[in-house]
Amino acid sequence: MEGLNIYMPKSKKEWKAIIATGSEHDPASQWINKDLAPTPKEARTWSWISLTSYWWGNAFNSSQWSNGASLIAVGLNWWQALIACMLANLISSTVALALGRPGARYHIGYPVLARSVFGIYGHYFFVWIRAVVAIIWFGVLTYFGSQHLSVIFRCIFGNSWENMPNHLPTSAGISSRDLLAFFLFWLIELPFQVVHPTRIKYLFAVCFSMLSPTFSHRGCADQFAASQAELIFCPLACLGTFAWYVNYGGGIRVNTFGATRVHGGALGWAMLNGISSCLGVTSALLVNQPDLTR
Repeated sequence: MEGLNIYMPKSKKEWKAIIATGSEHDPASQWINKDLAPTPKEARTWSWISLTSYWWGNAFNSSQWSNGASLIAVGLNWWQALIACMLANLISSTVALALGRPGARYHIGYPVLARSVFGIYGHYFFVWIRAVVAIIWFGVLTYFGSQHLSVIFRCIFGNSWENMPNHLPTSAGISSRDLLAFFLFWLIELPFQVVHPTRIKYLFAVCFSMLSPTFSHRGCADQFAASQAELIFCPLACLGTFAWYVNYGGGIRVNTFGATRVHGGALGWAMLNGISSCLGVTSALLVNQPDLTR
């Protein structure tokens, strides 16, 4: 696929070359390096189409699918849950626009933007917090992916996968089968860690590039093709799964959603919990939005 080059380093020297942020003639430091400096014009490969594609696809990811069921479980009905999700996404959109503006305007990332607010040394604390959140969120999304992988293996291998012996105690909170699926999915993700952010947009076109020669063209057509997969296939997958659930459950009966209903102050807290739950899906990346828009 043009523009996407996934190469796994095979030696310590190659790993150092990939993660290096300076050179012999332009040494890097904690104050300035090629990652902290404003993005040069030739490296500004993301357009508004790429960003729209990312957030559109993010709206249909697996963690978003579970939000509705979670809100119904705390006592909201279907339209209250819908309002909570809409309010949360309105807040997310506002924050994304506000924090993405400096990156698009000055082509700087989150660490440099944090320096302007918290100072040269004060920004380290907030960058560290963002790194910790990224590690936790990566684990959460990997677990979501491993559950899908487990379903795929169940369809392929049948009972031999579904009835795999469990050698872990109940206190572990996970079975041997699910833990194996987690590590396998983590290994699948590993090669993509070496793809530079300037090329990450091409991952949106993994499926579409197999179907359309448009991806090989330049300009706006290239941008559109690179985002087609996420713009089209993610919603189709979501709607297809929803249709299967409706058929499996015997149709939609909105009056039966949820076993309990809350009123008064409890309803207000349930709505706030719902908004907070929906914000939790997008808030991690909202903070460092300049890293995408730069």
